[in-house]
Amino acid sequence: MAELPIPGSIYLSDFPSERFQVMRNNSLVTEINGVSNFEHGRHYVHFPLNSDIKVGDTMILEGISRKATEIDTDTYLGKPELMKVYL
Repeated sequence: MAELPIPGSIYLSDFPSERFQVMRNNSLVTEINGVSNFEHGRHYVHFPLNSDIKVGDTMILEGISRKATEIDTDTYLGKPELMKVYL
């Protein structure tokens, strides 16, 4: 968990996002915009807090598939704001 410098809604609107397809059990669950980043050499993507993403889901971006390996929550002023999905 990390503390964001701005509210999650502003973070998601201020930074360039990418459109991900979320697959579970070989079925499309949703398509959702997220903001990619790296932390300590690990790739993660911020999504809105209540996104339908689970560990083990396949995330597809521009034809490249990666598994969601861990999910965390980032906060702003101590309040949960964004889902952080590690790929």
